[in-house]
Amino acid sequence: MRKPLHWILATVSLAVAGVAWHLLSAAPVPPGGAPMGSAASGGHLALPPAALPASPAAAVAPATAPSPARPAETADAGTGIGSEGFGPHVQHAIESGDARQALRAARWIASCRADRDVESMINGSHPKYRLVLPPDARAEVIMKERQNQRYCQTLTPELMAHHASLVERALAAQVPGSGLAYFDSLDLERRSPAELERALKGLRADAEQGEALAVPLLAIQALGQSRVEQLAYTKLMDLMVLKGLLPPTAGLVLPKPPDPPYSAEEQAQAGSLVTRLWPRFKPPG
Repeated sequence: MRKPLHWILATVSLAVAGVAWHLLSAAPVPPGGAPMGSAASGGHLALPPAALPASPAAAVAPATAPSPARPAETADAGTGIGSEGFGPHVQHAIESGDARQALRAARWIASCRADRDVESMINGSHPKYRLVLPPDARAEVIMKERQNQRYCQTLTPELMAHHASLVERALAAQVPGSGLAYFDSLDLERRSPAELERALKGLRADAEQGEALAVPLLAIQALGQSRVEQLAYTKLMDLMVLKGLLPPTAGLVLPKPPDPPYSAEEQAQAGSLVTRLWPRFKPPG
């Protein structure tokens, strides 16, 4: 069975955001050169009975990978980009002052960063990551990445330098997806407490607006969220995997087991948050 492309792209997204460790993503390559492959330990947390779907979606194991924050932007997919590439569109977004255009431009710039060379991750030449895709997805992802790199050719260093300010504009306006873009713009190895606090606020706003890819980050990343909140987003992530709103790989990596274990009151509070947030999420397409 062919994997849905939106699942493959979502898996790539989660990997670069830092959710995708080991089985979920192209893990950092150890000295021997072979990709790491052991999953994080820990069992799934039970979903609240009221949130369980009648039947789970077909469990199809999609790609394991990393790439830009919103890789759907790496292809032509309705973006209106032609031979002029990203450059003129990013320039227009800068001049327009529009927050939604700023977010789209920030995603394009992020997809053109040198460390986001998806094809080198696939063919094994990337210095840090390996990207493993199923055979039926590999050719399509490479085709989209090559098209994206052609679009990147008209992005000058001066335009690339506007990335942070474009993200800031979108984040200030709470455009859906701006929290994801802000988190993606941070250095994963050197994030300050203030940056983590801002990322948490932005990702919460994204989740409230139905941005599915914000949920695994809120479930797994240590951003300063409360125990109840992290439990709720873990439950919500599992539910979204079952309903096909997130790729099955999103449920492979879990937070560390809680110490002490969650109390009945915490479980109930988390269940209430799941019940409140669940209606905000809709199937892609």
